[in-house]
Amino acid sequence: MFASRIRRRRRRGGLALLLVLIAVAAATILALGFVTAQSTTARVASNIADRARARMIAESALATAVAYIQRSENSPDWPTRRWRDEQTDGLWVEGKPFAGGTYTLYGHDGEDGDGDGVVEGDGDLADDVQDTVTITAVGRYGKAEFIVQAPIYPTRRALMFVDDTGSLSREDAVRRDLLRGWGWAVRLIDYRSSPEEVTGACANADVVYYPSHTKVDNNVGNALAAVSVPIVTGSRKMAPLLGIAGSEGKEVFASSIDVVQLTRMVIDETGHVTTETYSHYITEPFPAGTVSICDRREHLLRLYLPSDGIDILARSQGSAEEVAMGALESGGSCADGSLAAGRRVALPWGKEGFAMTSVFSIMSLNTNGRTILRRALEWPGGDSVILQPDISVWDRIEIEGGGVVDGFDSKLGPYAQGNSHTNATFSNNSDSSNAITLGQDVTVGGNILVAPDADAADILNIGTGATLTGVIDWLASTVNIPSESAPTDIPGPGTDKTIASGQTVLSGDALYSTLTIRGDGVLRVQGEVRIVCEGEVIIRDNAQIVLDDGASLAMYTSASVTIGGNAKVNVNSADPSRLTWQLVSDNIELSGGAQLYSQVQGYAGSLVVRGLSHFYGTFKGRAVVVADNGSLHVDSLPGSAAVEGPDNSSRGGLGRIVWWTGKERRWW
Repeated sequence: MFASRIRRRRRRGGLALLLVLIAVAAATILALGFVTAQSTTARVASNIADRARARMIAESALATAVAYIQRSENSPDWPTRRWRDEQTDGLWVEGKPFAGGTYTLYGHDGEDGDGDGVVEGDGDLADDVQDTVTITAVGRYGKAEFIVQAPIYPTRRALMFVDDTGSLSREDAVRRDLLRGWGWAVRLIDYRSSPEEVTGACANADVVYYPSHTKVDNNVGNALAAVSVPIVTGSRKMAPLLGIAGSEGKEVFASSIDVVQLTRMVIDETGHVTTETYSHYITEPFPAGTVSICDRREHLLRLYLPSDGIDILARSQGSAEEVAMGALESGGSCADGSLAAGRRVALPWGKEGFAMTSVFSIMSLNTNGRTILRRALEWPGGDSVILQPDISVWDRIEIEGGGVVDGFDSKLGPYAQGNSHTNATFSNNSDSSNAITLGQDVTVGGNILVAPDADAADILNIGTGATLTGVIDWLASTVNIPSESAPTDIPGPGTDKTIASGQTVLSGDALYSTLTIRGDGVLRVQGEVRIVCEGEVIIRDNAQIVLDDGASLAMYTSASVTIGGNAKVNVNSADPSRLTWQLVSDNIELSGGAQLYSQVQGYAGSLVVRGLSHFYGTFKGRAVVVADNGSLHVDSLPGSAAVEGPDNSSRGGLGRIVWWTGKERRWW
């Protein structure tokens, strides 16, 4: 019995020991888990702290880059943008120590417009001071890394004329601060500056602002008239110097103006030409009719003898004739008949002495008035979009029978898939019925300008399915198409010249009665050569006219010119400016698979392109006919037509301008 009790005690003692061991093991496991958790928590906290420091370093680096740009431009008031020449596209700074970590900076031309993480640009910071630059800053601390990226947009620069830069009037200070508040960097210049100083200052400006009360020096006005930088003015004395008006403006005592709409031509779904009204960018926020621009009645401007080339944006209140505000496009017709060197805007206020004050008070402008001023400054700052014709006639334009019309830029090389565009511009001085015909299903890659104030619906004959990629607009004035005459200093008498095979080298002037190049014959031109042909010119079969490097050829023809078969004329240089063709009389006609690169003109002559032939170049003359699958490739700049953006048209549908859009701006 005693032995039995001892055995039971031993069993209970073993069980207790087992329980103690289990408890100790559990405590050990819990302790180890706690220690491990504490260690993990500490590491997480450390990583978070490192990431925060990396972010601070990256954002500080970005701020450093912006500050560098500001310092390198001398002054935020007047950027010279020298930093663009000091840096290249890509890596700016690598692994620079800062706050216990490092940062790396990249600067890339352009911005990530589609959000795919890739900056779209041309890879050149210095080629265009208006390009956006994207700054990427990479901050590193410990094993943490943080990346911040921001597009930086260029500061718009306004050159403002004042009476005395050393002692600003209250009015000038208000104007300057108003422009600064709209994101402009403002440089002040004295109205007594020399023409050379004015020209130099304008070269670094995006827009010139000549306020209404600033005194006017004629030498300064003449210098401004010659610069291409856009100019906005309320000065009645400056308007005629800039060509906006023929004489100094007058004043009318009022607080409102009558905003008017412009007219443009459009092709409706049935192919008929109609007109529609639209608003100019400057006055777009306002409906047609009376708009208050001042808080009280003041002396507002009315233009005297306004230029025929301006868009009339507003008239004096209650007047059907007096022009209160106008915009003149670059290349538009000035009051003296010259062409404007840049965009010009005449504001509707402008008196040296204002009612109850000695000068015009900018503070009398209400919200509408300030909106007009702001948009007037913005509008000229875009690219100019005045259309200049590349093909000009005085009689008719006919594009029919599968004819192909588009453009190319000879400065980029020959016409090819990568060098073609749909921005060619045609003009016709004629206001006769059906002076311009676009046949069924043809496509014209460009724009058409009709005679000034003509009835476009009567002039245009547009077939079913015809397409015009550009716009229809009125010419500001008819295009001068001169008559041609042949030089008389080339000794004669002329002979009949035929080249049927082999090469004939011509290195001096020649006078021919007729000229025929046929078979496999080649006329090779060396140096500067003139050819006068009194009779017909025939170039056919596989014949060629080849211009050696540096050579040029001026052709003067008084009878018909026929280029057919597979003939190639100046195709080797692919530069129309090296072969000028003066049509003293009669026409030039291409057919078959012929090709011609040339600048052709002549009041009495026409250009006819038929069959599968191709003409590359420009033309001024009587008429243009493209038919039977012929192709007309106009040598023109690809940017001469419309681009997307706010409507900044001149006389209707001339194009659209992009101002900065997209992400929030960050100005420096």
